[in-house]
Amino acid sequence: MTTSHLEVILGDLRATEKLGSALAFAVTNGGVILLEGPLGSGKTTLVQAICRQLGVTDSVTSPTYDLLHSYYLPHLTVHHVDGYRLLDPREWDVLDLPAPPTFKEVILAEWGAVLQEQYPDRLDIQLICEGATEVRHAQLRAIGPEWMRKLDAIAEGWRHGV
Repeated sequence: MTTSHLEVILGDLRATEKLGSALAFAVTNGGVILLEGPLGSGKTTLVQAICRQLGVTDSVTSPTYDLLHSYYLPHLTVHHVDGYRLLDPREWDVLDLPAPPTFKEVILAEWGAVLQEQYPDRLDIQLICEGATEVRHAQLRAIGPEWMRKLDAIAEGWRHGV
């Protein structure tokens, strides 16, 4: 069975970290994850969990003003992008992101929907807040054959509590 969509409930920080760990496992050889959601929905928290699991020891903060933070690990380069202030798709060009990323590169883009055409094999994540509670819904959508395979593994692990 090929999974192209998965919705998970993130009831607390631990659940967000668990999802981040699963996503980190899926990008150990590279990949693109585009995150959308309102301010405060947990995009940066999810990126922090992914980076921590990948082995980033630096402080991972939102690159809202810098636009791009790159973390260089012995086995992988992680590019964390925040497009909140980018109004024109051409503004993304100055970031010089790999297109598509090479093996051993990860792109984690907050407010990155404008990059969808550039990356035909990716994971789109929509984070939705549930009122004033900490509960969030993460809607994951795999685009392309590689991410469909990866999302199958994530879905299977999530069902088994891994």
